[in-house]
Amino acid sequence: METEAAMISIRRYYPQHVLLKSLVECYQWFSVSSPLQIMTVPNGRVDAWINLSGSFEFRDEKKNRYYAAPAMGFFPLSNSNTRVNIAEKLVCINIKFLPHILAFPVVAPLLKTTRTLGFEKVFDAAELDSFKSMLLRKPAKEQTLQALEDFLCRTVFRDSSSDAQLVTCLREMENSAAGSVKISAVAEKANMTVKTLERKFKKQLGITPKVFCKIVRFQKTIRQMQQQDRGERERQLIDALGNGYFDYSHFTKDSHDFTGLSPKNLLRSFLPETSDVIIEKRK
Repeated sequence: METEAAMISIRRYYPQHVLLKSLVECYQWFSVSSPLQIMTVPNGRVDAWINLSGSFEFRDEKKNRYYAAPAMGFFPLSNSNTRVNIAEKLVCINIKFLPHILAFPVVAPLLKTTRTLGFEKVFDAAELDSFKSMLLRKPAKEQTLQALEDFLCRTVFRDSSSDAQLVTCLREMENSAAGSVKISAVAEKANMTVKTLERKFKKQLGITPKVFCKIVRFQKTIRQMQQQDRGERERQLIDALGNGYFDYSHFTKDSHDFTGLSPKNLLRSFLPETSDVIIEKRK
């Protein structure tokens, strides 16, 4: 029988270009060798993907069916889960954009939808065609990542203006202990009222500041717990309360709300090296 480690390989890389270091958290190179069903967990990021070989499908829960994902696309920042079906082998790059990419004009189309969106709806057509042509030559991994960074620098920063107030708020929420963040203090630092901040979040992120802080707090706690061996999880659950949870039941409620799982089962279900993808079924 094929082991989980053999089925899935995930390598993490970090941006090298100075412009992207403040905009991209990391790149994840996924290699999946067998059919798999997974579910995303809210992570406070704008995820994008580039399929190098193979494909996958997203599930539309309202219509109770799967639909094919574009070969390159964005998944908008969300506080809900999405089920993904990988029917065959897949090699893809996952780009984890920090949320303030939504303050850049180039991604304005993302603000108008809650569904996935292909790169062709966001990026300059000529630049995208050039990037696709390069990928068809099947370059080595290092050259692929370098070409990706060149492409992102040319397209994302084509119009370098951004919403400075939104960037300030998001960075403040990310860098603070999420549980202790006061929305009023964040708004004041950005020189706006709380109501203005709430409207800006709903318009550009699709969620409220409170929900965003809740996602940040949950992800910080999960990552903190993953750094320890399973034998230390009980102690870690207590230590993680420093992220703003009142007690263990408070954290458990968030775990159930975001994933439908208890913390114990959640930690057992993550894909290796991730805190935002759960294995639901191996075919």
